[in-house]
Amino acid sequence: MAQSINITELNLPQLEMLKNQLDQEVEFLSTSIAQLKVVQTKYVEAKDCLNVLNKSNEGKELLVPLTSSMYVPGKLHDVEHVLIDVGTGYYVEKTAEDAKDFFKRKIDFLTKQMEKIQPALQEKHAMKQGQFCPGTSCKTAISRLCLLHTHTHTHTHTHTPKTKNQKTRQARAIEVLWCGAGDLAQW
Repeated sequence: MAQSINITELNLPQLEMLKNQLDQEVEFLSTSIAQLKVVQTKYVEAKDCLNVLNKSNEGKELLVPLTSSMYVPGKLHDVEHVLIDVGTGYYVEKTAEDAKDFFKRKIDFLTKQMEKIQPALQEKHAMKQGQFCPGTSCKTAISRLCLLHTHTHTHTHTHTPKTKNQKTRQARAIEVLWCGAGDLAQW
């Protein structure tokens, strides 16, 4: 179960660590979804290619890829069977219909995996925007933190903001660190 954090009780270094952790988690989840989409696209393309395997194309000439940039001429001899790469260098012979079913199952599986990851990614994005708990906006939480930080800063350092303007600038600097410049317009 996820641990609940009250950001108004965190000091600036802890906030920085939390922000960095959220950034890393968002990056990881985004990358995971992107990789799943790439694999899914390959399966969709493979499934679509099976549609050209029909009796009317049997015996037609085609180019057979040896590498991604080198081909040799060939003829389509068997339109009933295909070899499917099932991973780690293993290939399985299947009928065209069985291959379509195989690719459909893979596409469906990847779709479900992306649907499982998407809510976690949305939750992390919401946390980055400061929606840590219901009814607490980033502005509210950061303003509480800024008051706490300004008070702490005043008592622990010899160089403190002397004017209200300096304190406000310091508070906004903390907000920019946490929420990003986009949220400054709400202040």
